[in-house]
Amino acid sequence: MKVIRSLKFVRDVQRIDDKMIVRVENPEEQNPDLIKAVIKAGGKIIFLTELRPTLKDIYFEIVKEKG
Repeated sequence: MKVIRSLKFVRDVQRIDDKMIVRVENPEEQNPDLIKAVIKAGGKIIFLTELRPTLKDIYFEIVKEKG
């Protein structure tokens, strides 16, 4: 998890049971670099998918930014 957090493009990392949710700015461009970093650090990636934000997620992000 430390390796993932150290990547400049990673916005957030959450660990839920045996899964990790990693938020990045541009998944299409940055997922290959994320995968390389995890493998280089000795980690394994079994499955990778994109989770799109819900309207609720977007609302809370806007409210959080406005303070």
